Amino acid sequence: MIAEAEKEFEEIDRSPVARPGIRDSNHLPLSFLQRHWFFAPKWNVHMAQRRWPESVGHYLRALAVDADDLLDTTHRRLNDRFGFERPQHIAAYRVAADATGVELTGRVLARPPMGGPQDDDGWWDNLLNTYRRFDAEESPGISLHAHFRNTSADTVTDAEGFYRVRLETEPATSSALWDNASVSLADGSLLTPQPVLQVGADVQFGVISDIDDTVLKSSILDWKTAAQLTFLHNARTRKPLLGVAALYRALQLGTRGNVANPIFYVSNSPWNLYDLLEDFLELNAIPYGPISLRRLGLGEHETLGPGDGQKFERVRDVMQRYPTLRWVLLGDSGQADAEVYS
Repeated sequence: MIAEAEKEFEEIDRSPVARPGIRDSNHLPLSFLQRHWFFAPKWNVHMAQRRWPESVGHYLRALAVDADDLLDTTHRRLNDRFGFERPQHIAAYRVAADATGVELTGRVLARPPMGGPQDDDGWWDNLLNTYRRFDAEESPGISLHAHFRNTSADTVTDAEGFYRVRLETEPATSSALWDNASVSLADGSLLTPQPVLQVGADVQFGVISDIDDTVLKSSILDWKTAAQLTFLHNARTRKPLLGVAALYRALQLGTRGNVANPIFYVSNSPWNLYDLLEDFLELNAIPYGPISLRRLGLGEHETLGPGDGQKFERVRDVMQRYPTLRWVLLGDSGQADAEVYS
């Protein structure tokens, strides 16, 4: 049986032409797997080492994505039909304007967040709140209206409830560090202010900073401690690294002291933790800035892995939007930030 399977595999491997059941020359037909997968354990181990990452793994990922899309579509149709889980909250993330406008990003949810941490929250409260963050019911296909300065635009949330809309505007006329855009449902309800950082022409430099183990103690290399901090603590009980608040305030003021340098936070944490990170910055008097996180999932722009490639792209995008700025890059060695920045 092993010899027969190896012979058939070699015939498949040599063929550059797709056959029925094969998407391309790197995929095994389902009939082949059914005939040989369970009857040749020794061959199975050998072939899995050769082909699993790019063939069977890719096929299983595609199946998972299709299943996830099917569940989302079914869930959305039930909600539309019976009126369940109407949008109740717009999470409008902090963003930054550039020379030509601003890109507003955020997420529409069917359940509002629980609010900031309470003084008497225990580990059980924190665990429940973390579960609610990751069990957030997104609202896909929702029409939105966005406005900033003298420009407006309409957009629609994607399959995970996220929105992204670009508004082209004139440069800022105010010297204030923060301005406000607004986002609402198409009928004007749920009107939500969206903070917009204004990067002045006379700033000395920009700052791009990681969060985990750079600003926030996360013990990312020790998965047990990292899990305890993530699931059993909150923004009030999580601790910053020593001296971070004073350092970042000094970087924001620069050597002149009269112009606020922009600070951007880029992390591999998922968007589900955005409200916790916002609360953490406020509670520890660390300067606010746009926070760029990653989308957790199986879709085209999502990931379940470390996400270093996404982090590189997000850092590059920030730099490209402000091509004349010099940059101070802050990170740690736990998630290869030096490699990402280089």
